[in-house]
Amino acid sequence: MIRLCCNHQYNGWRRVEFLVALKQIFLLSTLLPFCVHAFDFDPFATQKDISISPSKSMILSNPLHDLCPVTTTTVIDLSQAVEQVLCHNPQTRQAWAAVKVQDAQVGVAKSAYLPTMSLSGSYTQGHNNYLVQDTPALNYNSKTISRNFGLNANWVLFDFGLRQANLDNARQLLIAANATEDATLQTVFITAAQAYYDVLSAQSALNAYSEAEKFSGESFKAADAQYRAGAGSQADKLQAQTNFAQARLDRVKALGDLKIAQGVLALAMGMDANTSLTAKADENNRPDMAFVKAVDQLILEAKRAHPSIIAA
Repeated sequence: MIRLCCNHQYNGWRRVEFLVALKQIFLLSTLLPFCVHAFDFDPFATQKDISISPSKSMILSNPLHDLCPVTTTTVIDLSQAVEQVLCHNPQTRQAWAAVKVQDAQVGVAKSAYLPTMSLSGSYTQGHNNYLVQDTPALNYNSKTISRNFGLNANWVLFDFGLRQANLDNARQLLIAANATEDATLQTVFITAAQAYYDVLSAQSALNAYSEAEKFSGESFKAADAQYRAGAGSQADKLQAQTNFAQARLDRVKALGDLKIAQGVLALAMGMDANTSLTAKADENNRPDMAFVKAVDQLILEAKRAHPSIIAA
């Protein structure tokens, strides 16, 4: 390893320009942590390789506003459900944080190419009073001021490829972290869509069982009236009553299934489990079937671009 070093010493008390520069460096070092926290200091521009939100590019967000706002409405469509789940699911946030950490490691690896500098300084001041008894003319005072400033620079010019190997390793790990985040987003996306359609299906089932209960109730009333009027048998009345009780049971069971589906979707969206969500179906927005291809072509595409394979 070859290093380039330099060391300069400045002595004297007339170095006004150097003192001004030293003061500026001190102020900059004092304010730098606050500036880094406020403006997300990125000297190597590595953050261009990561997403600005946990949902990455799966949803469209306005960068000037909150990227992951918490919804307050209880009537949602598929896009709103998926957006909320992608933003607030712990798995997506964990994967996003892992990407940001690895992106910072790329910056650390790049920083090895920069020189290191250290600044040191000292200041001493002394006063000496000499008094001679009975001879005031020999009395005198002396004042001593000493300032010492040192600047040390260290720059590695050649290290037999160590820094480049560390940088390549950090970049490859960043690619793997991005691919892992993509796989996590796809898994959560499917989970969100499944939970949304479970709510939509449970709503439809509850409506159907409610209508069935209504018709069974009307049939039971008709059979009971016929029996009381002597135009119907007791067996028909009991059969209608049994059908009505079964329809009521099916409706209660469907209501319970709906509550379970709503709770699963609400938890995935970062909301309380007892939130009564209503899935709003968009009849005009049908799924795009352009993705349907032959099985062999899908397998080849998965081998080439599936994020889990890329991460591995």
